[in-house]
Amino acid sequence: MAEKILIMGESGTGKSSSLRNCDPAITAIVNPVGKPLPFKGSKKFTSLNGETNSLRICSFMKEQAKAGKKIIVVDDFQYILS
Repeated sequence: MAEKILIMGESGTGKSSSLRNCDPAITAIVNPVGKPLPFKGSKKFTSLNGETNSLRICSFMKEQAKAGKKIIVVDDFQYILS
């Protein structure tokens, strides 16, 4: 069973920057806004950028889980909710 973790905070408080501490080998990122991550080495992560279709996002997440990714991050979930 997966653990679900929610990280909330004001804009500019380092939520996206904290991803630099994750291992790109086991981490995938869904970035519906398509904004670049604010740190060097962000290109090493497997990511889905600029996608807002929920079926495609779910498909990507399932593919990444099958590929061995243990951490799947949705950066800016608020965008999807709106």
